[in-house]
Amino acid sequence: MSETTIASANDVFTVIFEGNGLGEARQREALGVIEELLESIVSKQPGFLGAHVHLSTDGDTIIHYQQWTDADAFGAFKAGPAKEIMPKVAPYGLSPKVYRVAYSQYPA
Repeated sequence: MSETTIASANDVFTVIFEGNGLGEARQREALGVIEELLESIVSKQPGFLGAHVHLSTDGDTIIHYQQWTDADAFGAFKAGPAKEIMPKVAPYGLSPKVYRVAYSQYPA
């Protein structure tokens, strides 16, 4: 596993998926699908740094983000394994947007 500090000085890609209006049951169902895909496919990809899934406390929204070492690593994933994943998360309205870290702050 590669170690990369997630900071604006690095070319780290963050891919954020957001699904709204799910309701608590669908939110939990989406979580199960995401967990399975992360464990079986995404975590095994070169350049994958980590992922987090957040469930809103009102049971309505899920936000999931993945972080990749650079554009090339994410591009290889997007061109290959991601094609298998997207149909599985699409029913939950989760669509990805790619971000770059613009600012970072850590405790002094």
